[in-house]
Amino acid sequence: MCGIVGIIDGNGVDEPLLTAMRDVLTHRGPDDYGSWFSSDRQVGIGNRRLAILDLSPAGHMPMTCGDLTITFNGEIYNFLELRRELESLGHQFQSNSDTEVLLKCYSQWGQDACQRLNGMFAFAIWDSANQRLFAARDRFGEKPFYYFAKGTTFVFASETKALLRHPAVSSRPNWHAVSDYICARPVDGSTYSFFEELQQLPAAHFMTRERSGRVQMQRYWDIEPERELHMKDSREYSERLRELFFDAVKIRMRSDVPVGTSLSGGLDSSAIACTMRRFWPAANMQQCTFSARYGEGGTDEGKFIEAVVKATDALNFHVWIRGDDLRDDLDRFLYYHDEPVAHTSQFAQWKVYELAKKHNVTVLLDGQGADEALGGYHPPTFGGYFASMLRRGQLIQFSHALSAYHRNYGSYIRGLSYCGGVLLPERIGAMLRERKHGVTNLLREPTINGYHAPESIPAFRSPLKSVFHKMLTRTSIPALLRYGDRSSAAHSREPRLPFLDHHVVEFVFSVPDSELVGNGLTKALLRRAMDGIIPDVVRDRKDKIGFSTPEALWFQSALRSWIEDMIVRSKQRGILDVGKVDRLWSDFVDGKPVSGNLWRVANLEAWLQRVS
Repeated sequence: MCGIVGIIDGNGVDEPLLTAMRDVLTHRGPDDYGSWFSSDRQVGIGNRRLAILDLSPAGHMPMTCGDLTITFNGEIYNFLELRRELESLGHQFQSNSDTEVLLKCYSQWGQDACQRLNGMFAFAIWDSANQRLFAARDRFGEKPFYYFAKGTTFVFASETKALLRHPAVSSRPNWHAVSDYICARPVDGSTYSFFEELQQLPAAHFMTRERSGRVQMQRYWDIEPERELHMKDSREYSERLRELFFDAVKIRMRSDVPVGTSLSGGLDSSAIACTMRRFWPAANMQQCTFSARYGEGGTDEGKFIEAVVKATDALNFHVWIRGDDLRDDLDRFLYYHDEPVAHTSQFAQWKVYELAKKHNVTVLLDGQGADEALGGYHPPTFGGYFASMLRRGQLIQFSHALSAYHRNYGSYIRGLSYCGGVLLPERIGAMLRERKHGVTNLLREPTINGYHAPESIPAFRSPLKSVFHKMLTRTSIPALLRYGDRSSAAHSREPRLPFLDHHVVEFVFSVPDSELVGNGLTKALLRRAMDGIIPDVVRDRKDKIGFSTPEALWFQSALRSWIEDMIVRSKQRGILDVGKVDRLWSDFVDGKPVSGNLWRVANLEAWLQRVS
């Protein structure tokens, strides 16, 4: 976790400005800082460092090697393997950092280096010899990269708050993004942001910016839709997943600072905690886990957390989260997130990172990505699975699968509705969801859906794989990664996500659908792979809670005055339809499940106040 900034300006770079932009990101990197300027002072690069690997001054950034200078945010997990390969090619190293390995990867292989990296990263390299900036972002977008490009000026940073320090950058809202946000449509996963003039480098892309101002962007990785792996039986599939997952966890434990894990009590975080136990150092150290607990609302997962802690002999730290905590932390929470946050559940993650900081654990492995890659969310997973069987004409198998769903969850209708949701055209499905939640045309002057789908989406034969790909690249994961990055950065912590290891994801997408869902259960493959590794009480869970918060109770109590105030101010601003906002509030008072919509309205108003 670091903060990166840079300015290219034909009129020269203002050093105090670059310093101010860099240091507004101190929370991302409290351990070290530095700046570099080209000889003509038209290029400036800055870095705030959170030291994870090689804590010595040798890991200082920006780092220069020959004509190349890098500022880097993230971790290259396979840096040791890459270093050995580079040494065999004649490269010599002055540090034990992954930053130097990354820089020399680029010097050796150029843009092709991106495909060799197993990690999370956003970095920029200035090539003095060719007068060119090269920037890249990891496969799923775990680390952010925002930029502003106009005329002879190009500015980039890890967070929008740094870019907004530049006098050329306006804080005008992007109304396409606002429209998507208020109607619960995807905003992240595209090239734009909530600010009209700020763009994002998409995940799995690199870009070049010539001194002339020419910008080019290219995708370097995607999931192959035609790849299918045929093994002898289910046991071989589960053993292969276990092997890849163990490797993903083990490689993410490489660190020169303490490592722990976020533990919700769900299948994913429990799998990580139990796997880490197998690779824990032999030294007299106890594994640390960090959890969010609730004393209200029926969302507490304490019994599952306790089962994992007992199985791993881990030391568990937990924080009891109340509505009063969110009320008291709200200003800081919204400041560090920069852009509107769609769910209060992100506050639970915020408190977990705060807890880890209190106990001096810098790196936390987290289960993010398993629901999207392995099928954890009921509507898209079962909808895609049922749709796949119907598309193949497997009517008998479809009947058996629907019966199994009914047996576990007590409803045929819900399973069929999930299937219909996948088979409907995407725009119609979105319209129906908006109508169901009462947010259709909530803006007084509706803006067209600003989300632009990628130019080419892999053509999966399986609707289930199409659903997974959509969640990983367009809907769920891009937003969750933004939230996770900001919450962890606010507390100078570093999350690592084994389930988003590209080897794990590529394998899962090559597995038959019948191995991923079975007997009316989500994550069938992961459950088999974790048999004997995690406690049965966790492995056999059918419910799905995650980091859910009892927000409806909070809105009736601790947060009620804030919600009401934001609603009043929102109506005065005149952007939203007053009648529909009033209806949302009356529906909430009547007990209808619309608290999520109210939060978006209130959070949007709070954001607009901050940026206006």
